Amino acid sequence: MSMALQIAYLLLMPALAFWLARRSKMAARLGPVVFAYLFGLLLSQLPINDATLSTSVRDLSIPLAIPLLLFGLDVRAWLGGARSTVVSFGLCLLALIIVSTLAHFLFADRIAHSADIAGMLTGLYSGGSPNMAVVHNSLGTPPELYAQINAIDFISGAIYFLFLITLAGPVFGKILHRPAVVAGQAPVAMDESARWRDGALAVAVSLGIVGITAITVKLITSELAVAPIMLGITSLGIAASFWRRLRRIGNSYAIGYYLVTVFCCALGSQLQLDRLGTDLAQIAVMHLSILCGTIV
Repeated sequence: MSMALQIAYLLLMPALAFWLARRSKMAARLGPVVFAYLFGLLLSQLPINDATLSTSVRDLSIPLAIPLLLFGLDVRAWLGGARSTVVSFGLCLLALIIVSTLAHFLFADRIAHSADIAGMLTGLYSGGSPNMAVVHNSLGTPPELYAQINAIDFISGAIYFLFLITLAGPVFGKILHRPAVVAGQAPVAMDESARWRDGALAVAVSLGIVGITAITVKLITSELAVAPIMLGITSLGIAASFWRRLRRIGNSYAIGYYLVTVFCCALGSQLQLDRLGTDLAQIAVMHLSILCGTIV
């Protein structure tokens, strides 16, 4: 019974997070991901919480979300005007790698897992929490370290987000030119039955991609290795986006984003404040040095 309650909690509370974001301007600014983390933290204090079950939900939600987030990608159009995007993103990655490497050498004598922290934060700031989860699983870092970084990032991320919605525009507007706004294509009206059918198709294809990738990796490596599974899911998700019928599904990204909030809720339920350890201050300084250094 408690298992069913926890699964229902992890699946339904993100829906409440989206509802709050729609009902309140302040909640919309914070975003449903923040509320999903908060609901996860609340679950961690409830007697029904089972860390193993939360891990299973977390590990399943992200593989399912990745293809759904990629189905709407128009690769041909993206490649046609990709030069400035690729250069910009490449420079961001270069800045992140340089700063993370320097931070590792700076804190190596004071933090036992400084290299792991640098790697996890590189994953976090190049692709978000799912990337950090993949790096964490691949490196086999202690759960306590993962919880520490999540706790610190929850606070620093909230502060940085506050900066983005208040001072970032005026500050960066002094340096950067505002690009011209290009009118997009008007959204196509869609009846509810078609929306459900398209959503079901997108989820079914995503499930197929995850299943095929997992079976293939299991046959080749004799284990469910995380890194090749994520690489395979991403590659097949991009390949599936070439199917026009799938690419034109309007709500596949929304479903994928919903699964990301489920991931965040499950992740938050695993955060135990009493297990953050004694190195929290040092890790926080390293974390902030990477975040602020990369932004600069």
